[in-house]
Amino acid sequence: LQWIFGKPVNVFSVSGNKAGLKVDVEDLQSSLFSFMTDDGSVIPVYCHTDFLQFPPAHRIKIVGSKGRVEADFNAAETVIFSGDEKRVIDHSDFIRNDMFIEELKDFMECVKSRKQPNTGIEEALISLRMALGSKISAEENRQVKMEELKI
Repeated sequence: LQWIFGKPVNVFSVSGNKAGLKVDVEDLQSSLFSFMTDDGSVIPVYCHTDFLQFPPAHRIKIVGSKGRVEADFNAAETVIFSGDEKRVIDHSDFIRNDMFIEELKDFMECVKSRKQPNTGIEEALISLRMALGSKISAEENRQVKMEELKI
C-alpha cells in the first residue's frame, strides 16, 4: 500500500483468530488506512488479509473517479476499466518466486558492493509502523496515528 499511496496518516484495525489454526499470528485482519494526498485531502484505503478463504484470494482493487484497476495475483491478470473501455493485461509468464530470488540477489550485491538497496530504511520504517499501528489498533480498539509510533 505504501508503494502505491505513500505514507499513511493513521489506521484502524480489527483482527482475530477465528479459524482454529495453530498459528501464533492473527488469522484475519481488516484495516482502514488514511493516506494524505499532495493537495491535503485524505484517501481511505481498506486492506483485508486472512488465512480463511478457500480457494485463496490475492487481489487489489484501486477505484478512482474515472475508472478502476483490479489485479488478481492468483489469476495473474490486471484489468483496467476506464470509462466504457476494459483492458486486460495477462501476467501468466510472471513467476512469483523470481521476485524473491531477485530481492536476495540485490541484497547480496548491496552487501558486497556496499551500495544502497532499492528499498531504503525510511520505507522499511513506514512499513513497520503500518504493521505495528495495525496491531495496536486491533488490540486497543482505537484509531492509531502513525506519528505516535516512535520507532
